[in-house]
Order: sequence, then structure tokens, then C-alpha cells
Amino acid sequence: MKMIKNYEKNRNTIFFVDDEVSQREIITLQLNKLNYRVKTASEPKEALKILEEQYFPIIILDLNMPSMDGTQLCARIREKTCDQVIYALSGYYGQYNTNYLDKLGFDGYLCKPVSLNVLKQALQGAFDRLKNEQANGFRVTQKSVAAGLEKGF
Repeated sequence: MKMIKNYEKNRNTIFFVDDEVSQREIITLQLNKLNYRVKTASEPKEALKILEEQYFPIIILDLNMPSMDGTQLCARIREKTCDQVIYALSGYYGQYNTNYLDKLGFDGYLCKPVSLNVLKQALQGAFDRLKNEQANGFRVTQKSVAAGLEKGF
């Protein structure tokens, strides 16, 4: 994997992908109110291009997008990295199996419309987790647990 640019600059920036302009605007306003910087993408191909060049510790993906849905996008991101927290966001959350979303690599789920308080708690928890994992030098993922179990750990 090539060196990711802007690691330090984007360390406190949330990356949000949603095809709906109004949702990008609402989430951007909420995140700005919580003192986070925000980078947005309007579709998955644009998001993948941005992620090749920039690092974001937390990514929020809309699940329902026309060209590639959020589950497919998450799987593509996880093929390259597992050191970011990825949240699913959907107004149709009930149609998704949480075990399936877990297996794809989502770290959490947010339902539209997401309240400011829920968003704040989710992001604080994610940053605390990333800080703890960085301090311990590893990230526990489902893939790493499965690999450890296969090796008898």
C-alpha cells in the first residue's frame, strides 16, 4: 500500500460518504458543531479515490447509494486497511443484518436521522478506541481474532 498523504492534517477529520446533498449538509453541520472537520464524498468511486490519497480515522458510510452501496464500499476499504473506524448510516437500518455488517468490517451503526448526542457519543467512543489501540500497538478486528483462533491463540 502506498504512503498515505495528509495523515497528521486529517487526524481529527471525519470522512462522510452519502449520495444525498441534504444528508451531507446536515452531517457536516452536526460534525462542525461538535468541533470536527469534515471531508465528504458524493459517491463511492470518489470516496475510494480520496482514500487512496488521504487518511481519515473515522469514516461514516451511507448504506443506500446507487452505484455501489455502503456495504460494498466498506468491504473495498477493509481490503486495504483495518485501522479506521467505519460506521454505517442508514434510514433503512432494519433491512440490514447486523451480523453481516459486522463481517464486512463496520464498527458501528447509526440510524438516520442521527441525533447530535448519539453522533457525539459514537465519535468520542471511536476516538477513545483508536487512541487505546494506538497506545497498545494493535487493532483488534474480527479478521485478527479469527486468525488468532485458527492458530490456537
